[in-house]
Amino acid sequence: MRRWFLLCRQAVGEQDHLLDLFCAEQGLVRVRVSPPVLTPDLLCRYEGDWQAGKDWPKLRGVAEVRPYPASGDALICALYISELLQLLLPQGEPQTGIYVLYRQTLQALSDGEAADVWLRFFEINLLQHLGYGFSWSHTASGEPLHPEQAYRYETGQGLSPAAEGSSGAALLAVAGGQLSDPAALLAARQVLRQAFNDILPRPLVSRELLIRG
Repeated sequence: MRRWFLLCRQAVGEQDHLLDLFCAEQGLVRVRVSPPVLTPDLLCRYEGDWQAGKDWPKLRGVAEVRPYPASGDALICALYISELLQLLLPQGEPQTGIYVLYRQTLQALSDGEAADVWLRFFEINLLQHLGYGFSWSHTASGEPLHPEQAYRYETGQGLSPAAEGSSGAALLAVAGGQLSDPAALLAARQVLRQAFNDILPRPLVSRELLIRG
């Protein structure tokens, strides 16, 4: 039996749903579920399997393994990272590292740990796993960052000196894992937003919730 998370669910017809599942062994998988099989919910780890169908594989048998309840900012962050995965993961490719990262982040959010810190931690590591990572301590040309210099993110390259932007001191704090520092957290948010805007196929619905929050 495979273990997986539900990332997205959409109705098909009167009773069926198409589900985007995130499975460690197969990555992103789209399946169809029909009654009487349980329709899974977000933010919960499940166990179940699927078999070939006419159009989509058909889910058969679902058992809840562990829920990750969240509320407030933690809930919005959990929905945000789920939407990121649903839009960015390639279909059918194993993603064990990202699966573990997602599970750890959901657990931290459910436990009430700092949501904004865990959100940036997730984003930084997701970019690395997907092949879009860059150095937070050196420029795109390999020069060490200077604390007093400002930097900006260049699409597909990394950080470059700029007249205005995030301070080198804040970016070096991000590189050192000091995301609890307010200046580092702000710099990480600004840089990561641009980095994800460059690779996302469409605007994130959940990002609007984060902005309003």
